[in-house]
Amino acid sequence: MFTKAETTALSDSLKKVTASISGSSKQKTNTACRQKWLKNMEFLHSISAQTNAVILLHDTSVNRFLYMSDRAKILGNYNPEDFTSETGMDFSFSNTHPGQRSAALLIQLKILSYGMDHPSACLNNSVANMTFLYKRKDGGYFQYLQKAMVVETDAAGYPLLYLRYGFDISHLVRPSVGLIINTPDETLIWAYNINKKSLEQVNLLSTQEKKILGLLAQGKHSKEIADMLFISSHTIDTHRRNLLKKTNCIDSTALITFAKMTGLI
Repeated sequence: MFTKAETTALSDSLKKVTASISGSSKQKTNTACRQKWLKNMEFLHSISAQTNAVILLHDTSVNRFLYMSDRAKILGNYNPEDFTSETGMDFSFSNTHPGQRSAALLIQLKILSYGMDHPSACLNNSVANMTFLYKRKDGGYFQYLQKAMVVETDAAGYPLLYLRYGFDISHLVRPSVGLIINTPDETLIWAYNINKKSLEQVNLLSTQEKKILGLLAQGKHSKEIADMLFISSHTIDTHRRNLLKKTNCIDSTALITFAKMTGLI
């Protein structure tokens, strides 16, 4: 776990990144963009309960949530204004599990820096999937998946508005923290190294494991997959166990659902 000083330094780094975006955003009037998406939020609010998702609109130029909807009460009975106030980002981070808070800050830094380094690839094309433990209003923690997509950029091409969807995946994944970024060309994965206190890019799944995962998603059984890939059923079962371990999923059904939700397949 990071010390308080280290966590503060990370938080300051995040503010510096968003400040650089803010400086760039002054070159363009963004009011129209914000108003357009706030109108979209009214529609998304109506489907929030149906999709069982928390919906947030994040303005990076001021590092603030402009909108929050939790019709399904995934987070409990938080007041949306807790998130949309000037201190809403700090409030949201404070609800991350203490043991994962610094990791969550690193993930947010990675998402923002990736967007700034790959502006043309991010707008409506890439999705960042972050997983971590989050606290409900009643004080209990749950495994949270938050998906973030850039929906507006500023004049310099930097991410301006992120649309975020949050899901409770406690029924799918054991407590963990990590990041998966999907683009049309690649899937990038980072795991948190608790000893080094850093995010490390990893090759989560081997080529063979990806093939097997895809076939499992098609409803194929181990014997069928073994025959198709000309390997033993025992080898397939070993791969399945490894897939569960690598993704922290509770069973094969959860594995397929999680893989689809995060773009692994």
